[in-house]
Amino acid sequence: MLYEANGANLQRGAYHILFSPKDQNISRIRSVNIEYRITDATKVDENNKFWSINYFWPGDKKALEPSKDLIFENTPKGDSHQSSNIVERLIEFEIKNKRIILTKSEPIQLVLNEDSPRNWESIVRFDNKGFLIATDKHPRMILSFVPFN
Repeated sequence: MLYEANGANLQRGAYHILFSPKDQNISRIRSVNIEYRITDATKVDENNKFWSINYFWPGDKKALEPSKDLIFENTPKGDSHQSSNIVERLIEFEIKNKRIILTKSEPIQLVLNEDSPRNWESIVRFDNKGFLIATDKHPRMILSFVPFN
């Protein structure tokens, strides 16, 4: 179970809850801080990696109190992200040494809609081709395919 808001100003010593349906054990796992919102994640793969939707709507600034975006410090912003405060991207994590960490994979930056942000709320891997992502209602229900490259 991932907490949606994990920014450095909101969670010092970020962690998430692990639940094992096998033995119903509940435990915590430490995690890297990620600014903005984590709205959903894929299933963990055989390499202990998974992808998440990382989303920011500027109207959430007061509630999320974002700190420095370390992902954009290490990865150039895509064309549509350069002129916007909105963030819509997919980021990859790995569970390693009992921690959730970012991998070295480049974030997949979605091309922003000039009219309004899209509140992406679900993600699933689609074979080895990419992801299916969906909004729940804002700006309307959208189902989209995002290729790996």
